[in-house]
Amino acid sequence: MVKQAINQRARRPVEGVPFDVNPLGIDRNLFKEKREDSQQELTRKLILEAFDKLDKNQKYGKPFKTLMPKNILTPWDHQTVGGLRKIATVLGDHMADWVEQALEWAQRIANGETWEAVCNKPDTANWHRMIMWKNGYSRSVGGSRKCEVSHCKPASKVDSYDFDDGSIISIAVPLVVLYK
Repeated sequence: MVKQAINQRARRPVEGVPFDVNPLGIDRNLFKEKREDSQQELTRKLILEAFDKLDKNQKYGKPFKTLMPKNILTPWDHQTVGGLRKIATVLGDHMADWVEQALEWAQRIANGETWEAVCNKPDTANWHRMIMWKNGYSRSVGGSRKCEVSHCKPASKVDSYDFDDGSIISIAVPLVVLYK
């Protein structure tokens, strides 16, 4: 699946198609001004924190791709977080951490997507994405078209609940990172 889609290019993340992130090419000026909207401001602060990590750790400066896998396998409907992490290593290098996720959002905004599309409008993805959070646990990010309309969240919404590797998750896929 990944090998077939690797040559496609997406302007914003689309399920099954790798999304290019070039951390050193992102215009940081887009994130200097405080946002009036609280969700946009939370996202902006996380992006700035990710840029700080990028400046301190060379691994984050390399171009990479993120991938939201298509959830076509029935076992993924109820999978452990550890299982999602293993799936990510089969499809790419690893499950994204919070820095790589924040850099993806920054790239989306740098590509011309609006703050509202990333931070306020319901996510267009079918599945929540699991990422590694700052504390070593995993967290769910974004919304899902599979959820009830009242529970649909924007793409940049990070749930506050920590999941360990044994936690059972539904309607989620790992956010896969592929380094070039």
